[in-house]
Amino acid sequence: MIVLNCLWYLSPPGLLVPYYPILHLIALALIFIFRGKILDLINREDKRGVMIGATIVSFSGMMANHMMGNLIFIGSVNWFIQLKGVKDALVNLGFYWLKSGLPKIDPTGLGTIFTLTFPVYIVERLIFTAVASLICSSIIYALRKSSIIEI
Repeated sequence: MIVLNCLWYLSPPGLLVPYYPILHLIALALIFIFRGKILDLINREDKRGVMIGATIVSFSGMMANHMMGNLIFIGSVNWFIQLKGVKDALVNLGFYWLKSGLPKIDPTGLGTIFTLTFPVYIVERLIFTAVASLICSSIIYALRKSSIIEI
C-alpha cells in the first residue's frame, strides 16, 4: 500500500487530485494500527471480532486493488484515448459547472477524470467492502462450524 500510494503521487494526476487516495491512506493507517491484531480478531470466537477483522482485511484489499487498477489505467490511457478531449467535450456540451472544481492545468485530462469519479469510487468501494466483509465472515463461520479448518 505504501508503494501504491507513493506511485499515485508520482503519476500525472497525483498532484492535481491529491485528495483522491483518502480511502487508500485510511486503509494503510488501519493496516499499521491493527497489523498485530487482525489475526487475533479473526480467531476470536465472537462474531463481532471476526466481522471487525474481516472488514479491515476486506477494506485494505479493496483499496490496494483499486489503486493498482488506477495506476494501470493511468499507464495505459494514452494508448487508447486522449482524455483532454473528453474534458473539452463535456465543457462544450454545456457542463460549465465542471470547470469550477476541476484542476486548472491538466494536460492529460486524467485529473478531470479522477475528480469526477471521486464520489463514485467512495460509495462503490464502501459497498464492495461491506459485501466482502459479510462473505468473508460467513465463510469463516461456516468453515469453523464444519470443522474443516480450525481458525
